Amino acid sequence: MIPSHRATFATAMLLLVPGPALAGKKKDKDGPAVTPAMMTISPPQNVFVRNAWDTDPSRYLGRFLPEGTAALDEASSAKKQCSTFVSWTKIGAGGVQYDELFQVSDTAAASLGFPPFLSASGSGSQTRMARIRYTATNKMVSDIEDPAAFEACCKQAPDQCTSRYVGEFLEGAQGQVYFAVGNASDVQADGLLKGVAGQVEVSHGMAWQQGRTWDAPVYFAFKAYESGWNDGGVVAAAGCGDWVNAPPRSSQGMYFVGVSEFLPSESKAREAALLEARESVVKWVGESITTGSSEVSGYTGDVGALSIQLQQESFLQAAASGVASMVKDENWCLEPAGSPGGVLTKAKVLAFLPKSQYTAAAGALAGAGPGSGPGPGAGAP
Repeated sequence: MIPSHRATFATAMLLLVPGPALAGKKKDKDGPAVTPAMMTISPPQNVFVRNAWDTDPSRYLGRFLPEGTAALDEASSAKKQCSTFVSWTKIGAGGVQYDELFQVSDTAAASLGFPPFLSASGSGSQTRMARIRYTATNKMVSDIEDPAAFEACCKQAPDQCTSRYVGEFLEGAQGQVYFAVGNASDVQADGLLKGVAGQVEVSHGMAWQQGRTWDAPVYFAFKAYESGWNDGGVVAAAGCGDWVNAPPRSSQGMYFVGVSEFLPSESKAREAALLEARESVVKWVGESITTGSSEVSGYTGDVGALSIQLQQESFLQAAASGVASMVKDENWCLEPAGSPGGVLTKAKVLAFLPKSQYTAAAGALAGAGPGSGPGPGAGAP
């Protein structure tokens, strides 16, 4: 199912994605604090717009993705022998609104009706992206329940694994797709951009024109997960990315990193990493409230008592449950390790709290205090 088309497209300029940059001061468990760097405008490297949108893409989960290809869509994936070890579950996404950037393959761009992407010299583009504003409704999340069996499969049949597989699908409703037409600094006071028909919208440092829209929930994007193997059957080199030590900076919200211990299953490791990221969100929101930061408002509890509550594990866990539906996992890195009892997994997650959810998160902290009912979002996955 492809969403309805409302916009008349003009010739678009290429959005050249800058090289990765880092921001936000974060101290990893095993390393020193890192000096903040400037914000970058680029989509996550593992999140892609789908080629064909529908309401049940589960058949693609666990399919392996080709090596050496940057812009992917689900049609490029292949079901292999080791795909049978990948299971999945459907969970709610909390109805939170997002405004994000996504990688777009040539095929997906054509199916969305995007105009040709041109560079400043007029040559074809090397990198494409889309901006999508949507309300998150559900997601399908995969899991390798038996890492030892998966490892054995890849060892015995190296051609039946690659370094990445289709690991998650994102469902959204009331969405709008945008394509880039220039830099924000080039937009005139009347909202027009030279050479572009119609008004444009400024966001993420770029000028965007609206493309297609949709209303009903549909799975429109997917995430590529690291398998820990390459097509030669060798354990892939650990490469979580610089975000582990220094979360990127965004004008749209705040990034946080969660890291688990080595645990006997991938699902437990993911849960532990996500819990730590959510607790980091709680601590940041709480510290913003207690220090009087103007970024966070709407807290109705006792500010004086909040500093003490932030030191209590029971409060952190309750508040983390309250903000669960507001915090989105954007990137994952899994680190397998052998042990006498089998394969263990450490998970690292890059999580994001949109600025639009700051007030709701403050309300979740107020709801987690003694004598309070469940805060907004409590009980969400």
